[in-house]
Formats: sequence, C-alpha cells, structure tokens
Amino acid sequence: MLKAALEKSAPGRLLEKAFIVTNGMLPKPEIEKLENAHGIRVSAVLQSEPSNKIPDLRDWF
Repeated sequence: MLKAALEKSAPGRLLEKAFIVTNGMLPKPEIEKLENAHGIRVSAVLQSEPSNKIPDLRDWF
C-alpha cells in the first residue's frame, strides 16, 4: 500500500533495499544461492557508522 502510494505521488524511481545483519562474511556459494533464490543483489557493508542511534526493534515485536 505504501509502495503504491509513493509510486503514484512522488517523482522519480522507488528503490527498495533490505539488509541482512550478521557478524561474519557469507561465503560466495551462499551469496549466489540468495541471489538466485530471491532475485536480489547481495553487497557487503564491512563497516558502518550510524548518523543517528539505531532504535531497538525488539520494542516493536
């Protein structure tokens, strides 16, 4: 519903992203398995400094 509303009202292209948070690197066969199974492109973010404090999502579940 939100995606459809944004596509209708906002200029430009909507880009969807998802993240897998892990404390280790995925092996190449596992990356290829994810890409083929879900039609996604896996990229590694080796270090990230948040500009804002990351909220604790456990409160929402």
